[in-house]
Amino acid sequence: MKFSIRDLLLVTVIVGLALGWWMDRDRIARYRQDKARLLEEVLAREGWKVSENQRYLRVLSTSPSGFSPTPNGYIFDLSALNR
Repeated sequence: MKFSIRDLLLVTVIVGLALGWWMDRDRIARYRQDKARLLEEVLAREGWKVSENQRYLRVLSTSPSGFSPTPNGYIFDLSALNR
């Protein structure tokens, strides 16, 4: 089986595009994790507790006099961020 220069260039372009896409997605994921970690640290210093799952982010007041609009605290829908 013989490969031409054109075949090798095509494989190189495909691998390069796939690698670039993967690196970009990884960078975006790390950026979001860093922002979430920073937000959680700031809110913890102010007396709030942050819990999250795949779909929602919940922020609750941990101080006895803390204001919370509902018994469940603030709930943010994260599905809009994944579009």
